[in-house]
Order: sequence, then C-alpha cells, then structure tokens
Amino acid sequence: MIPAVMVVQLVFKTYNENTMQNTINWQVYILHMQTLLNLTLDEINYIEVINQMEYLSNIAKPLMLFPIEERLAIAGVYKA
Repeated sequence: MIPAVMVVQLVFKTYNENTMQNTINWQVYILHMQTLLNLTLDEINYIEVINQMEYLSNIAKPLMLFPIEERLAIAGVYKA
C-alpha cells in the first residue's frame, strides 16, 4: 500500500506558489479511487471519467477564484 503522503504527491502534479493552485493528475486520482472503492473501470469508462473530471474542474475554476469577504459567513452550522 502507498503511504498517504505519496498519494497526495502523485495526485497533485504541480503547485503554483503565486496563485496557490494545484494541478491535479486525474489519471492517478482515478486509479487510487478505483483501489479505495474496489471498483474496476474498463478503458472506455476510465477515459470518460477522466474527461468528466477535467471538465468539472474547468467549470469550478472561475467559482473558486471568486473572492469572499473575510467576515462573510460561509455556511451556517445546524445544531439540534
């Protein structure tokens, strides 16, 4: 089994100090998720999952760059 620190290093290809953004290696990420979830993907589905993850990542980039005020509450906490 690969130690968790090595998995993180494998999954994140690059880290840009200026923008504080990671570039994710989706191929390695999907392979590790298959192992953790005990799933088997054929080659066609594996490629499609990678394409979908890249697509969703590109959609999320503008949202993640949107500035949030420090004093703005992110989300409430439900207490029963």
